[in-house]
Amino acid sequence: MSGRMDWKRRMLVELRQDKRKAVLLAVLLAAVIVVGARQGGKFVSASRAETSPGAGKVEPPGSGACNPNGPQADHDKKTAYMRRADRGIVRDIFAVRLDLFPPDEHAEPVKPTVSAASVADEEQAKVRLVGSQAQVLVLQSTVVGENATAVINGKVLRVGERINDFQVLGIQTQSCVIEKDGVKLTLTMRE
Repeated sequence: MSGRMDWKRRMLVELRQDKRKAVLLAVLLAAVIVVGARQGGKFVSASRAETSPGAGKVEPPGSGACNPNGPQADHDKKTAYMRRADRGIVRDIFAVRLDLFPPDEHAEPVKPTVSAASVADEEQAKVRLVGSQAQVLVLQSTVVGENATAVINGKVLRVGERINDFQVLGIQTQSCVIEKDGVKLTLTMRE
């Protein structure tokens, strides 16, 4: 008995001296309480497990623990249910029912019109899109001559080669002309 009291006393002294151990013990105790609460009191005490036959045993799923006749009876019940269930699809839920949306007899057919303003807007949108895609490209270096090269995003490129769907059209001293979807852009070296 005195050995047990010494152990408890030593533990209390240790916890008072070392705050980190005390905090760690408190966190572990809280975790045990939370897990116990989530189990909903499903823990079986040792005395209860000894008194009632079969108490405290954990049965694997599908082992027939819920059915006293065994796993085959469970399987037979599931199979019978699946056979009884009506699995026939009566209608196509994706089919368009035109009878619910009759055409308007007085409406004129819609004729698509293309105006010069809409074409210009589309072209500007395309230029903005390609320009925003080109912002990730960084021209780091150029070498001009008969085998002109440009270093873009760490990749050495010659005229005609591609990077991120952009084709290199020309290389000058401090710049490089690239093209994508008919939109030409000039990359310049940053200083």
